[in-house]
Amino acid sequence: TTKASPTTSAPTTVTTKVPPTTKSPAKPTTEPGSIPPIQICEKEANNCRCTTIGGKYRMDLTALSNRADTVPRFIRIVPNNASSPYPINFAWNPCFSYTVMTNDTINSCTVEKDVAVCQNRSIEQELNPPGFINIGRQDSANFTYRIETEEVYLTYKDGDEGSSSQIRLICNPDIKNDESVLTYMREDPNEKRYYFELTSPTACLKKIHTLSGGSITLIVFFSLLGAYLLFGVLINTGRGKKGVEVLPNYGFWAGTCGSIKHGCSCLFSCGGSGAGSYEKVY
Repeated sequence: TTKASPTTSAPTTVTTKVPPTTKSPAKPTTEPGSIPPIQICEKEANNCRCTTIGGKYRMDLTALSNRADTVPRFIRIVPNNASSPYPINFAWNPCFSYTVMTNDTINSCTVEKDVAVCQNRSIEQELNPPGFINIGRQDSANFTYRIETEEVYLTYKDGDEGSSSQIRLICNPDIKNDESVLTYMREDPNEKRYYFELTSPTACLKKIHTLSGGSITLIVFFSLLGAYLLFGVLINTGRGKKGVEVLPNYGFWAGTCGSIKHGCSCLFSCGGSGAGSYEKVY
């Protein structure tokens, strides 16, 4: 069993493939789990978010995770079409580690061990050793971005016995967050790496909206103008001025406005055919 929190989202159990209606990017042209040369999606301050090179897009798995030391978001993950009970199952929680409560002698799936992906070998079997095995730590999270298919892969390393886990993140904006599906794909016994696929709306790269240079200029200008007016009024009020004279540099601005007004009047009236105009020269 796992220590649960009353405010935690219900854990998800997955035993089947992604539903036929799920839309996902094109399948990789390489073997499942193998990654060709791709860009790094730079991890941000925590283990939940990454930003593509150039800062145009961001992926954020925060909404998919359960908080630290609670039930992991995905539990009892078994291979597709596996018979029940299956001797091995998996658990994963993005962003935050958790603690599995068990009487097994071996249990490295704890907050202290910074677990992200956990393998449960507790069911009676011939595997050695049995217990809960950490197969990927939160602080080792690494995002990579494959440009041609616009897919992101999340890799966890530094697990027990040199193990690691890789999750292919498949974007599906047409489902709800609580309909997200985690599927166990396969194991590479030589590399001790486990492969999964997540289909979720949180697996979508979202465009980062930033301010343009003109917007920043306007914000700075009006901020400085507001500060100029505010401090000018406070200073002039302290000097005993009243009415419009509390405005900073009132004489200068009044003269400037008068000059502009006079210039506009001259521009639109000079050269006209009124009584004060010059006679036409033939």
